Amino acid sequence: MNEWFGPVLGLMSSANLDQAIALQNSTSFGLTAGIASLDEDECNHWAANVEAGNLYINRGITGAIVSRQPFGGWKQSSVGPTAKAGGPHYLEQLRIWSPLLDLRNFKESAESWMSSIGDVVAPTAKITAELNYSRYRPYSTGILVRVDEKTDPKSIELLEWLQSHFDLNIFISDNGTTEDFLEQIRQQNNRIEKVRWRSSEPAPEFELLELGI
Repeated sequence: MNEWFGPVLGLMSSANLDQAIALQNSTSFGLTAGIASLDEDECNHWAANVEAGNLYINRGITGAIVSRQPFGGWKQSSVGPTAKAGGPHYLEQLRIWSPLLDLRNFKESAESWMSSIGDVVAPTAKITAELNYSRYRPYSTGILVRVDEKTDPKSIELLEWLQSHFDLNIFISDNGTTEDFLEQIRQQNNRIEKVRWRSSEPAPEFELLELGI
């Protein structure tokens, strides 16, 4: 549960692969993870269930290369509105987005993105030495969105549509004080990993970071 920059190797034993995956996922971080196995079913099962940003199978778990293995983590190894460095969407976080005006156009765009990119496991580099794939994974614990009376109604309608149409765990908080909002997160027992702030009130960034958001 602690990060050590030094020649320290911690070893743990497990009864089977599922227990090993549970041990891997028990940390609040998730930058990289790896497995060594010649059983293809084991590798596929591990890749489908482990919680880390970069997964490595039968190779070292360091030395990510731009474009080939876009770099970025999961849980507390990912803070802020970041995209994986060296990936196809990295520059989009620097963009100034225009206001949402046309819900129909957005929904069509979202459906197109999901079918062509979001639901697709795609190769990232055409090389024969190793296989590299990129995929998107939904937050298993969900995203909590803070709104208030000044939030654009179209944004709220869009959030509700995303939640129902793509079966995403999006929770909308629209009442109480900021402290009530923070208490709501504390009572979730680590069921929230991400907060999207759409309220006009100042975001309690420090308090959210302390809660592991």
